[in-house]
Amino acid sequence: MVGCALGVLGSLALVIAMRGPRIDHGRLGLLAAIACFAVATIATVAVEHASARWIHAPLRALIAESLVLIGTLGLAVTLAGRFAPWGGQRRYLVVAIAIPLAIGALLLVLGAAELAWIWILPAVVAGLGPRLGPARVALPLVLALPLVLVLDPDQLREAAWNGFLPPGIPLAGWLAVLGAPIVAGLAWVSRCRNQSGPLGTVVIPMGCLLAALLGLGLAWTAAAPCTSVQFLESGLACEVRLGMH
Repeated sequence: MVGCALGVLGSLALVIAMRGPRIDHGRLGLLAAIACFAVATIATVAVEHASARWIHAPLRALIAESLVLIGTLGLAVTLAGRFAPWGGQRRYLVVAIAIPLAIGALLLVLGAAELAWIWILPAVVAGLGPRLGPARVALPLVLALPLVLVLDPDQLREAAWNGFLPPGIPLAGWLAVLGAPIVAGLAWVSRCRNQSGPLGTVVIPMGCLLAALLGLGLAWTAAAPCTSVQFLESGLACEVRLGMH
């Protein structure tokens, strides 16, 4: 019942967030933002494929790939903003609500109400975003709840060990899907503030570049305790055979 009630509240929040004008002539909109996010995701997947298997050190891989994703996205957004200004606020909030709400609703339909609240609760809080005042800066932290709980490093290794984690989906794919609401929340919060001056033109792009480079360094310097042949033969058990824990 609690999950259903939260689902209703989340749906109402989504409807309210979608109200109002949504067209900004001459400005970059949601489709351009999605394109930038897709480019950043592809770059992160490429980095993952070029580095050691993430399963041996999930926490390091998560940190590295998050830095690459955010850094590359920030650079792509900054570059696109050179051609036309970014517009809109509400559409990013709609995305921040819609993604977790859709996942939570699907879990309710599948009978997993005990898990649905992990996504529905952030969607409800995001719907209250315009009424939070200065506290809206904490919205991305609330939207990070599903990512933190689902991509827990120990849980990832256990899921891989038991064969529950689909091997065809890269870690960067999970990170992108679960991180999309956080990025949308950050975009909405940043659109609510003035980003002109040195902060928007110099500091943020340089920070994104440093984040991407740091992520690359963490990913490419990670050591693989098992060769590809050993991993295919024994899976995670190859670490035990080599005396690792």
